[in-house]
Amino acid sequence: MKLILTAGTLLLFCAYFFNEVHACTCLDYGVPTCSLFAGADAVFVGKIERITSAMDDNDASVQLGGVGSISSRGSDLIWVHFTLEHAFKGVSGKIIKALTYRGTSCDLGVKEGQRWLIFAHRDKQTSNLSFGACDGNGAIEKDSPLITELEKLSRHSGPISIRGRVAEQRFNNVKGAKAVITGNGLNLETVTDYEGSYSFEVPRAGQYTVKVIVPFSASLMRSRDDRPIDEKPEETQTVFEYSATASPDACDYQLFDTFKIDLKATASIAGVFILDNWKYVPRFYPSVCRLMPTEKETLSECRTEFDGLNPDGTFRFEGLREGTYTIVMNDDDFLDGNSPFPRHYYPGVRDFSKAEPIVLGQGEEKTQIRFKALPMIPLRAVSGQVFRKDGNPFSAPAGPKPFIKVYSYEKGKEPKYFFMDSYILDWGKGKDGRKVKLVDVSPDGKISLSLFEGSSYIVVVETNPWGDKVECGMAKVDISSQPANPLRIVIDRKGRCDEKEFAKELDAGIRK
Repeated sequence: MKLILTAGTLLLFCAYFFNEVHACTCLDYGVPTCSLFAGADAVFVGKIERITSAMDDNDASVQLGGVGSISSRGSDLIWVHFTLEHAFKGVSGKIIKALTYRGTSCDLGVKEGQRWLIFAHRDKQTSNLSFGACDGNGAIEKDSPLITELEKLSRHSGPISIRGRVAEQRFNNVKGAKAVITGNGLNLETVTDYEGSYSFEVPRAGQYTVKVIVPFSASLMRSRDDRPIDEKPEETQTVFEYSATASPDACDYQLFDTFKIDLKATASIAGVFILDNWKYVPRFYPSVCRLMPTEKETLSECRTEFDGLNPDGTFRFEGLREGTYTIVMNDDDFLDGNSPFPRHYYPGVRDFSKAEPIVLGQGEEKTQIRFKALPMIPLRAVSGQVFRKDGNPFSAPAGPKPFIKVYSYEKGKEPKYFFMDSYILDWGKGKDGRKVKLVDVSPDGKISLSLFEGSSYIVVVETNPWGDKVECGMAKVDISSQPANPLRIVIDRKGRCDEKEFAKELDAGIRK
């Protein structure tokens, strides 16, 4: 049997943007119930009778589909068995079984005896239902007004509506944006509320034109399923226009996830990173920074370029204002899979005072920039084993594997989270990319690490990190050019690990 849980609107934090994350984020926090209802294959309210492990099927094809970030490491899949109380769409009978995840940052925390509202998706191959953290699923009271709303939706007796939400970079609601709807003899206007939402009830089904006007120059973050939207940015406002379909079967809902743009930022820098001593171009993320009088000021004026680099080392940074710039490899001087080299500046110097300025006029294109990259810091393999306090090797065959984290350690400084799970080689058009795993631990407690030479680290292992009974073990490891001794981590304390306190003990010589 094949079990696949799709992420839907779930977006686990990835290492490219954050140093450390213990939370789960979603693509949209304002999806109305009518849209959730329309997008789900099954909608019901049920009481959780029991929870079982999906891994009991002992099938290698069991997988957590759609989730590809480090946050899924150590995860387990579980079946949640519900006694059906209200069936609104796609289910019948007395008992409903649906798949979800446990042991990730998006763990829903389901418990027996709870009553839940579920918007589930059905796998096309297996017909299994699954649900996640971002589609409106959650505990619900027996007399919740949502039940009445869902009953109307199931009978197609609710109002015909067109809705939307306007946000800036997903998390900031845009209040007061104008929304105008026309078509079928209708011409209405409203503004977004404190949640950035707007709503129109229309008298009949059909096609309508909606214009949303935000009070700043903007563009849209788009997902692959977005409908065509016409963008007309100006200096003080932007008009977005799209076609909406009103239907008694589903409300039409659109998210406008905007980001501010500068219409006068039309200059660009293009060139190539010269990688003489590299066998390949790893996928890394350089920064373009305004060149300021001091290094500290310069590093505070950087923009990391996530899409500007090509597999052959060529790059192009666009959307720049006139001014003086430099290019920085590894702008925080912290080694991880996104920055496997020491910080250095254009044209390839470690000393900030020797950084050469790149002067841009408005709309100017600087090409032929050649950046001599320093060699990558070598990675060294470290292996080891997790032990119980009694000296026996750790093993958890029936439950989720332990969760491992690595922090860089430097005496007198706060530890930094080495979040990167892996980095990608041989990437580019027509290539899947080859991942080099940096941090891993198996269910039987065997540790496999690839860490950068010349650095020291704190390795943290937690059992059941999203459960009620967390246990912790920590150890320091120094990476030299010689093969490291096998790493031994003992689970010797209850509760979550405190790497900051452990670092203080190392600083004071209490631990080694």
